[in-house]
Amino acid sequence: MSAHFRLAGDGVEVRLGSEEVFLLGEVTRLLVGLGDPASDPGAARLSPPVYLDDPEADAEWRRLAGSELDQARRADRSAVETILETLRSEPGSVTVSIPEANAMMRVFNDARLALGARWGIDEPEDYEKL
Repeated sequence: MSAHFRLAGDGVEVRLGSEEVFLLGEVTRLLVGLGDPASDPGAARLSPPVYLDDPEADAEWRRLAGSELDQARRADRSAVETILETLRSEPGSVTVSIPEANAMMRVFNDARLALGARWGIDEPEDYEKL
């Protein structure tokens, strides 16, 4: 079995089959479809309070930096979609830059956190629920 990700020169070779490309495409759609943090545990998990004991300061931080964080997440998802589209049109492997590989890891981590929250996986002991 070959590795799905491996260092290749100044980048990372991504080798995925069509089923894996499909699944990872669903991951980006999951993140785009997250709802309001007040009603969607997945969205809430990606928007934890910055100032735990000061709701006013937390609201101010979100006003100042929240849109920048949202924009960065959209850029990461766009990078992943571009990589997946390349793999859809040219099955096999593609070599991505280190920043693109980092974007992939951030998207996968966001999906992991959102899914875990939606499934109620909050503590290490909860893994048995799976």
